[in-house]
Amino acid sequence: MSYRDLAMLLYKERRDRDLELPEARDFWSDPAWDMLLDLFIATEEGRVVNVTSACIGACVPSTTGLRWIGQLSKARLVWRGVDPFDARKGTLGLTKNAVASMKRYLDRVGAARGYRKADGSF
Repeated sequence: MSYRDLAMLLYKERRDRDLELPEARDFWSDPAWDMLLDLFIATEEGRVVNVTSACIGACVPSTTGLRWIGQLSKARLVWRGVDPFDARKGTLGLTKNAVASMKRYLDRVGAARGYRKADGSF
């Protein structure tokens, strides 16, 4: 299982939980974590995410998403840029340190769940 696959599984589990228990969604809302997972998946796929997509991916209104993006940026977990094709759009990505930290976390989760990467590690 790749890092991308494991991150996608964790993200899907969060969305499935919201679908099955919508009345409890506010009890475990964690937009920053949803954004980190979404941005990690995008990084693994070689994509840059725009700010609007990051908010949608975290299932939060743009005002909430922007607040969390500011906190993630302040913590040096994400970088912000400008779309080269449309200067009105902001882009986001994980910093190199955040990518490394996410991989270490996914190594732990993968090992705890008994998953193996293609090279046999985890």
